[in-house]
Amino acid sequence: MDSKALLTVILVVLLLTAAAIVAVAARRNLQRRREVAEAKRRTEAWKAANAPLPPLTEAEIEAFTAWHEGQALPAAVLTLGDPVEPSATGSHVGGLVLWPVSKPWPQGKDGQPLQFLAQIDFASLPPLPDFPEKGVLQFFIGADDLFGADFDDVTNGSFHVAWWPEGVVGGKKTMSPKAGEDCTPLSPELRAHARKLVGSSAKIHPHAYTLPVERHPDQVLKRENAQRVIDIMDDRSRDGSEVHRVGGHPEFTQQDFRDDPRFEAYDRVLLQLWSTPHDALMWGDLGQGNFMIRRQDLLARDFSKITFHWDCS
Repeated sequence: MDSKALLTVILVVLLLTAAAIVAVAARRNLQRRREVAEAKRRTEAWKAANAPLPPLTEAEIEAFTAWHEGQALPAAVLTLGDPVEPSATGSHVGGLVLWPVSKPWPQGKDGQPLQFLAQIDFASLPPLPDFPEKGVLQFFIGADDLFGADFDDVTNGSFHVAWWPEGVVGGKKTMSPKAGEDCTPLSPELRAHARKLVGSSAKIHPHAYTLPVERHPDQVLKRENAQRVIDIMDDRSRDGSEVHRVGGHPEFTQQDFRDDPRFEAYDRVLLQLWSTPHDALMWGDLGQGNFMIRRQDLLARDFSKITFHWDCS
């Protein structure tokens, strides 16, 4: 190949290379423009969805106040009583539990034995609409550092709720078997010696920043003067705040896990226990643990579909 032909080939190669570089640059530029346009679209959509709402009117505050009052649910507020010997009936937390000798001890997903937490005997509580008038529930949780909770799927943790419609039959006083780990919200004293749970009647309203309020059609929590209705809710909830309970509305240290559509139908509290550092319970750093059920399952006495969740500050 003579020098002229070689030069021609080199020029062609250079031109093709330059064209390829220009084409790649053009595609990248087009992609960047599309990304900028998409980001702008998302920003505008977010601004539209989160545009400032007008302040609540006096009529809206009055209507919300009446609605909130109507949402109250009956509850049995539980207080820790004296040490008690576990039996086939009665409500208590911690200590030993009467467990049928013919039944295998509840295990977690990892095959480790679960730890007994509490027993609720409905005959020992004030009557609660929708709840059984008699029968015993026993609650067991894991011994790992999350107490068996699965925060990605609160129906799928290492926990168990045993239902005995006629009370525990053929039971023997049993201490929770040792597991691979040894984490529990119960103090050493409460693990060794049960304390009675004493129930008293109450009504518990929805707390601010829980699902019923967040889903209110007037979007009261997003309004400029939302503090007006928050103060109303706080005043009504004062006696039912951070108390052990069966029934009523749940209360959370952080976010209501029912924001997840998979769990929004869980609307009845089977048991909620709060941290009481001076009385021997501690969920993480001053938190709470709760078990919840859907009303239709509660009415059917189907205690196989339950959530277990806890959080702390």
